[in-house]
Amino acid sequence: MVAVSYANFELTNNTRLSFDVRSEENNFRCFFEFSRPIVITAKTLTATLAIISGQSFDQMSVDHALPAQCVDFLSQFCQCQLSVGSAAHSITSEVPNAKCGNIGLSFSGGFDSIAAKELLDPDKTILISLDFGGRFAREAVFFDNFPTLTVRTNLVTEKFHRHSWAFMALGAILASPTLGLDVLSFGSILEASPQNMLSAGPDMDTTNFPVFEFLGLDWYNPALGITEVGSAIIAAQTIPDLLDDSLKSLAEPGTEKLYRKWVLLKLAELFTGLPLQATEPRKPYPQHRLPFGTSFVSHLLSFYMQKKLGAQVRDIFVSQMPDEVNDFIEGADLTFFERYNSNFLQKVPAQFRAGLIARLASFGILPYTQKDWQEYHRTLELLQKYGR
Repeated sequence: MVAVSYANFELTNNTRLSFDVRSEENNFRCFFEFSRPIVITAKTLTATLAIISGQSFDQMSVDHALPAQCVDFLSQFCQCQLSVGSAAHSITSEVPNAKCGNIGLSFSGGFDSIAAKELLDPDKTILISLDFGGRFAREAVFFDNFPTLTVRTNLVTEKFHRHSWAFMALGAILASPTLGLDVLSFGSILEASPQNMLSAGPDMDTTNFPVFEFLGLDWYNPALGITEVGSAIIAAQTIPDLLDDSLKSLAEPGTEKLYRKWVLLKLAELFTGLPLQATEPRKPYPQHRLPFGTSFVSHLLSFYMQKKLGAQVRDIFVSQMPDEVNDFIEGADLTFFERYNSNFLQKVPAQFRAGLIARLASFGILPYTQKDWQEYHRTLELLQKYGR
């Protein structure tokens, strides 16, 4: 039986939540430190424990009183035997439902986050940024350029973030009653998951995430229908003076990711006609050059790289490009990389659809044409055919 315990909960000055974590592999004091005071409710505490635990434990002990509704949800979501204590000191407060239509964007400062920010209603959007410290410290330096609620945590440095993808939402979740959030948002784009591209259009699942539903929060990712080319196009037009700093915050020099992001800016420069001030980083180390079909994200982008910048740029990232793929690229337009996959409109809450389309169009990003759809599907066919 794999067990975990959470104990000695404290909320210091309404800005620092901390508690002990004990399991076979972990023994540390977890903390979340906010740049402004917040209120913790029983539901947001429960949601936090659910996300950091996932379904990784058979037994869980929580040394803090929780209402029956929270106990039931936590045990069902985590699929574990749960025991809940009744510590004399409670850190939670019950507050009136103060939702006021605000959107909490989990904001890292990368191009995808910038795009999401620009596609949301500026009057309703609040930025919340997780500062993980360690090798992610460069992100915090950059997102300080924005009016963001910063949340420092040791969850990643202690390697206790791996039980659910939703750990990225923890800052927004904990602050949601204070900020009056109705909606959680992320900078997810089309390539964030191959499943996004391989789903059957209008039949795609539109289910919510159980923890968000438990909190009564909707979930909306405005950039989901654009590629990383699209997010770079938006970033290039909205933060031209910060592009160099943004690049430095994204990854270490010599990595495939950093150089790919710089190439994206060169592609955005071609699309917008705007000269962009971004220093070319060191090219990736040779081991980052992989045979075609072994990396979905990089090798998807290689189609557009080759079309717009030539095979010499593509070859920095990809080797063993099949002749069939080269022939397709030569005869294709590949403008779908610059456009919006309108299948994802069904995932957009009705009240946001008109605003989203208008904002996309303001950046020159239009919905797919019939030819875009044909080339999009042919690109996916080739990626699947040569996938390894």
